[in-house]
Amino acid sequence: MKRIVTQSELSTFKLCRFKHYLKYEKKYGRPGKSISAATGNAGHAGLEMRYKTNSHEDVPAAAKDVFDQFSLDQAVPLSLVDKFVKAREMVPKILDHYADFYKNDSLVAATDPFSKRLMVEHEFRIPVITNGGRASRFFNLAGKIDLVASLDNALWIVDHKFKAIIDDSLENLLRISFQMRTYVYAMRIYLGLPIKGVCLNVVLRQAPGKPKINKNGTVSLSKVNTTFDIYMKTLHDQDAWLRNNGKAGIDFTKYEDEIDRIRSIKWFARYFYEYSNEELMEIQREVYMITSAIHQCQALGPWAYFKNDLACNIFGKCTYSSICQGISTDENFSHIEDPHSELEGLEIHKVLGKGFAINDGLDLNEPMTFEDAFDAVL
Repeated sequence: MKRIVTQSELSTFKLCRFKHYLKYEKKYGRPGKSISAATGNAGHAGLEMRYKTNSHEDVPAAAKDVFDQFSLDQAVPLSLVDKFVKAREMVPKILDHYADFYKNDSLVAATDPFSKRLMVEHEFRIPVITNGGRASRFFNLAGKIDLVASLDNALWIVDHKFKAIIDDSLENLLRISFQMRTYVYAMRIYLGLPIKGVCLNVVLRQAPGKPKINKNGTVSLSKVNTTFDIYMKTLHDQDAWLRNNGKAGIDFTKYEDEIDRIRSIKWFARYFYEYSNEELMEIQREVYMITSAIHQCQALGPWAYFKNDLACNIFGKCTYSSICQGISTDENFSHIEDPHSELEGLEIHKVLGKGFAINDGLDLNEPMTFEDAFDAVL
């Protein structure tokens, strides 16, 4: 039986082989999930409901269900109860703001040509393809796409990201994103359809706040992250209240700097990028070479999984740093039955497209069908 790998596993191997060994070979993990992870999962659950139903009606409830399940699965420490409650209240507000911002959303869930299902949280599974265009005897590449959307008569891979800050540097990262390139490549093969490119659908991990009102009826100049519409409505409402009570109205000139700051806040952004055939071939080659290295490490044993100390503090402190440093043993970790538990494996259909044969001396534009590839292996 072929081993399933995901882009997340491949990225982990690229980052640190020893971390990959502990997570995917030894299957060590920490029990429970963080509130931060639950917040991201709740946001994704809300957007999943939105694009499956093409409606906002059940979106807030879908997000709250994630937090409810979180509290059932594990006890929330007393010190984190306030953080948990705030997160549970915040995510539905973020999704309400999203629905208002994208009232006439151009993104519409496309239909899988084989299963006829809407492609929301849509799984795929394809063989890893060798440089000769053959299906690997050892590995399948699998994953789950947030959304495959139809836009201007073309298919786009949409990935939802909830970020603390939104800036345009995210657009440049798309050019070399291993995750996004892998998704476009894999879905093009899985569906047998051209994929126009990727859309990074970014949502600010924060709900608009409410401006504070001073005791004298004016609006506080203390900074609050809110929308321009909310802030201006508050100013005008308080101006009217002051004047109706025989007082001087709001001096709008005092608020110009804060208005400019609020205007500059990015609550949502969508970045699009199209990958060339050459870039997709590069990903096919890279996926194959990484899985080949994983296979080699499996054959050689634990000593082949080198540690990368430069990766210890990327994305925060590494979960396994205490083992690396000899501070703790594996007794402090739980055993994970399936490191790819997010993959349900439901309704996976046959591969409808083609990979590339990219050996030196071969026409790089001449693809090999998976039927040919399987015949060659068998």
